[in-house]
Amino acid sequence: MSDSGALPTFIIIGAMKCGTSSLHYYLNQHPDVSMSMPKELNYFLSSIEDGRDLQLAGRNFEQGVDWYKSHFDPRCAARGESSPAYMDPRHRHVANRMADLVPNATLIVLTRDPFERALSEFRHRVATGEESRPLAEAVLDPTSPYVFQSKYHACLEPFYELFGPGQLIRYRQEDLDQSTPEVVASVLTALGVDSSVQLAGLEKRINTAAGRGTLNRLLALGKGSPFRARVAQFVPSTWKYKLDALSRQATKSAATSQSASDSLDGVREAFALLLGDDTAALHEDVRSGRLVEGFAITE
Repeated sequence: MSDSGALPTFIIIGAMKCGTSSLHYYLNQHPDVSMSMPKELNYFLSSIEDGRDLQLAGRNFEQGVDWYKSHFDPRCAARGESSPAYMDPRHRHVANRMADLVPNATLIVLTRDPFERALSEFRHRVATGEESRPLAEAVLDPTSPYVFQSKYHACLEPFYELFGPGQLIRYRQEDLDQSTPEVVASVLTALGVDSSVQLAGLEKRINTAAGRGTLNRLLALGKGSPFRARVAQFVPSTWKYKLDALSRQATKSAATSQSASDSLDGVREAFALLLGDDTAALHEDVRSGRLVEGFAITE
């Protein structure tokens, strides 16, 4: 890789628990695509301008543009990173920083059924010791990340104002899981590289956050610190992938006692009511062309 590096041509800004780890892994198999290592550069997050109230290690805007460019191979036609935190509405300046540096970048937006996303995040937080409330109390808290990170329209609105029509392309995790080769081919086409290349590993389901859950508990004393971020960064990806299956089972088991007494259908309905206006606004985003549907399963 060149010492000088290059800026990314696309950024995956999918919400947490929406398949960004898997898509990052799949795209990295393509010879003309350079995906960052580590996956989540969090370059457009600032520890100074964003304040220190958000317990997120690895906010790297102050590292400078040369640091950012060094993570991408300039020989590759498509270069990208995947930082779910970019869609977190608490990081209010991400879209502006992104538009200033990479105004022509394609933004790949990954979404998921909002309740399933919230449920997955809940299970993850229970397993890592970050959540102790019952399911209904947690996910129906309107101030919780379960709610505000599932309001996709609100999360994307700052990007609509700064990026033009066709730059934000949405893919659903459900489609990525069910039609992996077709969705990956669609993304590659959108990125302007050969989508006919046969890629290995498309059967894998990668969940970097879940894999780190086990590691995070070992590093619990350093939660939110640069030390833990650096240590986790050097854990081999193969270890994370092997931990993935175990971690998925662990998150489900750990959440069982929390949610057994709750009516899942009732919680789902109440959650949908909390998101009602935002869901309608997202449909209008698609209808108006602000958000492009990158893939749709045809009957």
